Amino acid sequence: MGSVNIKYSKMQAQVSGYARHAARRAAQRVALRARASVLGQGRIDTHEMIRGFKVLDVTVSPKRPSFRVYNTAKHFKYQERGTPRSNPGVDRIYPKKSAALRFKPKGSSVFVFAKSVRGVKPGHFLKRAAAATLLKDFTEG
Repeated sequence: MGSVNIKYSKMQAQVSGYARHAARRAAQRVALRARASVLGQGRIDTHEMIRGFKVLDVTVSPKRPSFRVYNTAKHFKYQERGTPRSNPGVDRIYPKKSAALRFKPKGSSVFVFAKSVRGVKPGHFLKRAAAATLLKDFTEG
């Protein structure tokens, strides 16, 4: 009977490449689901949050490829987690340093001054997208 010698280093290099490709594919699927969640909840004005989803390779060990999905939009964390932090989407937001808040309402070109505004309910775009990850996200292209 014949025997087979498997070089561990060569096998590991090949398997690491497949694992890296699968992990990247799954991270891109999470970003895609998060974009869909932003669209589905109607949280679009400038499309900055839609364009802001990025996938970053944060691999430390080649045996365990890792990717981070994040958003570059300045206001994304407020939309994701809600405002104010004490009671998201229920309490009001008040100015800290001035007498009024100044902002441009959605679709307007003029500034509005207000003593307070209602909070934003959390969107949980990335949280829901990550929770919806399935095995097929890693395997199917």
